[in-house]
Amino acid sequence: MLLRASAGAGEDAGRTIGGGRRRRLLMAGLTLALAAVFVRLAWLGDDAYITLRCVENWVSGNGLRWNTMDRVQTYTHPLWMLLLAMGRLCCGELYFTTIGIGLLLSLLAVPALLRFGATAASWVATAVLLVSARAFGEYATSGLETPLTYVLLAWFCTIVAREHEPRRRFDR
Repeated sequence: MLLRASAGAGEDAGRTIGGGRRRRLLMAGLTLALAAVFVRLAWLGDDAYITLRCVENWVSGNGLRWNTMDRVQTYTHPLWMLLLAMGRLCCGELYFTTIGIGLLLSLLAVPALLRFGATAASWVATAVLLVSARAFGEYATSGLETPLTYVLLAWFCTIVAREHEPRRRFDR
């Protein structure tokens, strides 16, 4: 269930996250702390270069393929490949664009996850867990489709948490 904290009467103001400004400041601070970790760990894995070469061939007019003469699909994640292709068309290069897209998508997933907590301690604990999970930090900017997966999973969890009775949607 999606919990929302408020500074209403009868609540322990020290335990819950108060007004909107404090909530936004804490969320921004935790997101920026995670951004610093992501930037520090930024890298591109060798598998990412397979997709980047396909994107470069496509943008050059040679089709979505590894070798221009072979008609073989070498990428395994079409949505991620299309995002990288759009980034390449907008920015003109792939290395920093790929890291930037991964960073942006990973940082979009963080507030979606933090919103499930009702107290400042739960937000900090979630951020600490995300930082201490090596896979989350290291693959946030790896050039692989992991950041897109983070966002899609956070979006899914947000939609499911919004429903009072998720099974009711499927019952007819």
